[in-house]
Amino acid sequence: MFLMYFVIALLNAVLTIQIRRMEKQAQKKEEQDNFIKTYNILLDTLAKELNKPITEIIHSAFEIRRETEHSAKWESTLQLNEIVKSSLDLNRMVANIITMSRLESGILDLRSEWCDINEIVHDVIKMYRESKVRQRFEIQIPDSLPSCFLDKTLIEQALQNLIHNAVKYSPSDSVISVDATLIIDQLIVTIENEGRGFPQEQINNVSDQSYRIDVNRPGGLGLGIFVIKGIIEAHSGSIILKNRKEGGALFSFSIPVKTSYIRNQAIPD
Repeated sequence: MFLMYFVIALLNAVLTIQIRRMEKQAQKKEEQDNFIKTYNILLDTLAKELNKPITEIIHSAFEIRRETEHSAKWESTLQLNEIVKSSLDLNRMVANIITMSRLESGILDLRSEWCDINEIVHDVIKMYRESKVRQRFEIQIPDSLPSCFLDKTLIEQALQNLIHNAVKYSPSDSVISVDATLIIDQLIVTIENEGRGFPQEQINNVSDQSYRIDVNRPGGLGLGIFVIKGIIEAHSGSIILKNRKEGGALFSFSIPVKTSYIRNQAIPD
């Protein structure tokens, strides 16, 4: 009986220690979850508060330019175009900084929904066309491409950065092509320009999961490529950078997606 009592007491002590350890872990996890929730709320609030005035500036600049397009002086038109361009750049940089904060903290949560890739691409390119960039865009996306289940906001942000880089590093009146296709369950998006191409160092290192791009280095792709890489990897995808033989650069990303053709199906009578 004494031996049994000793064994039971020993088991009780071990179980008590385990229970207390589990309670501490649960408490720690709860505190961590609360911190992540608070952090996300803070970033979402910050994004909305910053986005609102920037959106107002962009909208006002578009309206003023539209109303004075035929009556304003050439210098005024150039200034309005510069306001539009700078506002769009500011909006993109604010979104990049907030997304980078989430990436650095390891709390970038995907908010996936059914999306039309064709629509996302056209919306992004429409924004750049309205900012009066001089490059020409060629979009090659089949109408039969199904809806994809992904984070629309993040993919749109990645495309904005890609188009921005393609415009920035290509000459005026050159062509920027955007292709999207689906191979089995992989969505593949490719953007090509006729510019100078990528530095060889970036091509060699960007596929390395541990490689950290120097966002402070002048003349490089900087923060934009860091954000693109983080967004695509958050979707369990991969990216490819390479220089075209005929000149210019090619950037391609591939992400696994769930697809649905339901939006292309006719509704029976």
